[in-house]
Amino acid sequence: MIERIPTSAESKDFQNIGQGRKLSEEDLFAYNLSKAEAEAHKKGLPFCAIAAKDDWKNSRQEQITTSIRKRGYVSKNPVVNIDFSKYCDLKNFTMDENPNGKEFKYTGETHDAQLSKRHDKDVYLKFKVFRFTGYENYKYRVFEPSMGKWDVKEVSSVQQQKN
Repeated sequence: MIERIPTSAESKDFQNIGQGRKLSEEDLFAYNLSKAEAEAHKKGLPFCAIAAKDDWKNSRQEQITTSIRKRGYVSKNPVVNIDFSKYCDLKNFTMDENPNGKEFKYTGETHDAQLSKRHDKDVYLKFKVFRFTGYENYKYRVFEPSMGKWDVKEVSSVQQQKN
């Protein structure tokens, strides 16, 4: 495709239709939310996206009602800025406890079929289960941070424990 700058005569009645659509406020929030969630998962932290969405909806509704009360109409694009760091802060999460009431380091292990095929051994991934304060019905499972770096001794010891 060849692109050129239009001349002044051409640009008089020119309407550029190739700009694409602009992201709505909801789409922009969803994009930023997914980026923040991916960053938290890379760091091995849980991320409560449901709480972030609820807070965003509440603050947006609050801005709309304030705009209607002050001006009588909704401003064109009410901007809602959310700090995503509180949704992955471990202070806001509680770790699941075992039936005895004591916290324990790992709450479980799950079999990884893909890694087991690759290494010709059964590979189990350790994970922790967290719950966000105020959203206790939702569980957030975070796998151990050293995924992909397996010690053969550790894998074999896990196999022996399972048998």
